[in-house]
Amino acid sequence: MALGVGNDRLFQKFCDVIGHPELVDDPMYLTNDLRCQNYEKGLQQIIADWTRQYTKAELEKIFDEAGIPCGPVLDMKEAIEHPQIQAREMMVHMEHPTIGDMYFQGCPVKLSATPPSIDTPAPLLGQHNQEVFHLDEETCEKLKEEGVL
Repeated sequence: MALGVGNDRLFQKFCDVIGHPELVDDPMYLTNDLRCQNYEKGLQQIIADWTRQYTKAELEKIFDEAGIPCGPVLDMKEAIEHPQIQAREMMVHMEHPTIGDMYFQGCPVKLSATPPSIDTPAPLLGQHNQEVFHLDEETCEKLKEEGVL
């Protein structure tokens, strides 16, 4: 879980939520700078111990209700399957010629008059040599055999 507890007001709320209101008056954590400097000297362990008892979804709900900025840290599978990623078609499913069925990154720019589409996977190494270098098939094959292409 990524948390945004970068000021004293949010730290107060955070401490109340995790059941450690005494941390607000702890000299090691009086300011955000001190909290950053002393994070690994106890605060990190307190947070880890408390968060360990909840799922990401439960933590997100708890912190959202308390007004503490947060968001789950997703693994690759969770990110690809996230409803927002799916709704915006940020990952598209297609067949790769050598790997098979896989996901590819979708187009991040979405324009209503000219909607984007991802129609083919990235080309294989040298797949378009003939077209790019304006070569006939025989010359292209010869250059491949010579190790030029």
